[in-house]
Amino acid sequence: MNDNFYCSLGDYGVVHVSGSDAAAFLQDHFCNDVDLLAEHAIQLSGYCTPKGRLLAILTVMRLQQDYYLIMHRSVVASVVKRLSMFAMMPRPAGKESGGRMVRTDVVLTDASDAWTIIGLSGTAIPNDIRAADQVAGTHEHTHWFQHDAAGDRVMSLVAADRVDQYLAVLREAGVDEAAASVWELADIRAGLPQITAATQESVVPQMANMHSLNAVSFKKGCYPGQEIVARMQYLGTLKRIMQRFRVSGADANPGDTLVDTEQKEVGLILRVATGDTSDDQEMLAVVRTSALETLTTPMTAADSTDSPLRLAGEDTSKIQWLALPYRVQTEGSQ
Repeated sequence: MNDNFYCSLGDYGVVHVSGSDAAAFLQDHFCNDVDLLAEHAIQLSGYCTPKGRLLAILTVMRLQQDYYLIMHRSVVASVVKRLSMFAMMPRPAGKESGGRMVRTDVVLTDASDAWTIIGLSGTAIPNDIRAADQVAGTHEHTHWFQHDAAGDRVMSLVAADRVDQYLAVLREAGVDEAAASVWELADIRAGLPQITAATQESVVPQMANMHSLNAVSFKKGCYPGQEIVARMQYLGTLKRIMQRFRVSGADANPGDTLVDTEQKEVGLILRVATGDTSDDQEMLAVVRTSALETLTTPMTAADSTDSPLRLAGEDTSKIQWLALPYRVQTEGSQ
């Protein structure tokens, strides 16, 4: 595979948020600080239930006064439905209004069919598609944003009627097409969490390492689940964290559980992709820290030692604990 490649990411969806109250509305609902977003900037964030459980993990992209929310396509409809319910609720017009209530000026649109999401990787990405000194921007019916800290991967939102022209530019620049699973594997190796319909309302942000990815603000005001998320941060030790694993001998899927030698549930799988060979997969799973204590340290890629963990109902499965590219904070802050 050429180091420069692109993937069509049909598993992702887009929600367009506009209106004069868009910024304040999103600030009231997401766990990261939307107010910190500049006009061409991005932010990893989460949308929680009042109990602090994640309904979605999303990238918030601001382009001038509009916002684009990129998340797994399987959760788009439920997120739009829930947010729209709150958008229709009246709010105080201001201190001088005499108690008058007005409707929030925000419009939420499922724009998943209007945009095709393309993942780009490598150094050969044409400059007219991505400006090297920016983290987000627009160009000829395309929005794009830097997807990883290293800057080697970019996500583009391409207008549905411009996809052919866009891909022709990539091919002319020597950017090869790859399967979407290649992108998924790269995300897993980067330790980026994801919430799908199979895992909604299963974990709080810290269990998915979002606090270690600067995707949670502990200084902003209230949002759904804020009390639960803050309590976990300041009062105690995380008992579940997300880690990376290799699995062979059985097919794993998001929402599947991991068990220990006594068949007790110890983990939940969030993301899975085919590994370097067709015989194994790599995955991100939220696991009990007590289960990790028996495994000493993550294994290297060359290590063939199996852990005592297994996929539930799959006794022949073999699981290895692999390292993440960042350190996970487990102790509460004071």
